Amino acid sequence: MFFKSIVRLGGPNDNEITRISSAQNRYILDTLYGRLLDRNAQTASWVDDNYVCYAAKANSFVIRADGAINKCTVALNDERNVVGRLNIDGTMSLNRKKILPWIRGIETQVPYELACPYTSHIKLSQSEARPR
Repeated sequence: MFFKSIVRLGGPNDNEITRISSAQNRYILDTLYGRLLDRNAQTASWVDDNYVCYAAKANSFVIRADGAINKCTVALNDERNVVGRLNIDGTMSLNRKKILPWIRGIETQVPYELACPYTSHIKLSQSEARPR
């Protein structure tokens, strides 16, 4: 079970989402995981320390309405996030080279690479590509 807080990511109804503090968010997640584990909510403190983003998982994909396959739901307008296509017969055509930066954390086990491959790899590649 994975709980994800609702957050503002842009869009026409963004202002309708009530923001909560990170302390409130942590309390809610700890409570939910605590109930899930049928223990005291404090036992769920491992959630942040060992967080693995869905995009860092090799078997996690986003299927878009047009058949495009992405790894991340935040980087929807970034071409590097398009890692394949859903074929008419339901199979997937995937670009291994484009998937590798997203799942690099599986091999390295570096926490920040597992926590957000978009931030750790995709955004960093933008800065490396800029002329100095």
